[in-house]
Amino acid sequence: MLLRTGLGLLGCVLIPSSGIAQIGKGSELEARLIQALGDARADPIHALAKDVQRLTEEQRRTLPFRVRPGAVEFRFQGDCPGHTNVEFVLSNKFFEYESLLVVNKADLERAGRMWKAIQQLAKAQQTPAMEFKLVFVQKGQARVEDLQNVFHKVDFKAQKDFYWRSLSWQDEGLRIDNSAMDPALVPTTPQRAEVIVIVRAKFLNP
Repeated sequence: MLLRTGLGLLGCVLIPSSGIAQIGKGSELEARLIQALGDARADPIHALAKDVQRLTEEQRRTLPFRVRPGAVEFRFQGDCPGHTNVEFVLSNKFFEYESLLVVNKADLERAGRMWKAIQQLAKAQQTPAMEFKLVFVQKGQARVEDLQNVFHKVDFKAQKDFYWRSLSWQDEGLRIDNSAMDPALVPTTPQRAEVIVIVRAKFLNP
């Protein structure tokens, strides 16, 4: 998908991830979100959404998460090395040679907490549907690609579950079975990028 938004990516500008983590009440709010997600509690998430609306426009724009109808989003910005074959969706810098997106320590810890909440839902027989988006800029235009299209050879469990069996968490990051990517849909040279993880949980539906 090609969006004509200049440097704006999904309504936000790619800025250093450390800046996102420190602006406003982002860390505190996200901690509440992850706790409620893992506990499968909709009311705290709806209350958090109202708190977000009380923030300034600038603070909302730079939050590393979004609350959507029936879903929550987690955003991770980092460096895309430009590989066409990877074993990590997100990783630390030591696995740059096989990662789609290399993130800093703070964002890797965020991803670990998010994944722990998703595992809690799975253990409670509430495995959520998941989607992953890759956001990057190509020739001055923002592109948003669904990773289900990028990883075109992955054996999907189901359309809505997005290669759940192929994902696992390790200390180094979010691992996926060794996967070739469509070079037409991803950066092929190093650049800044963003991965958006969309979690669609049944308990969030009214």
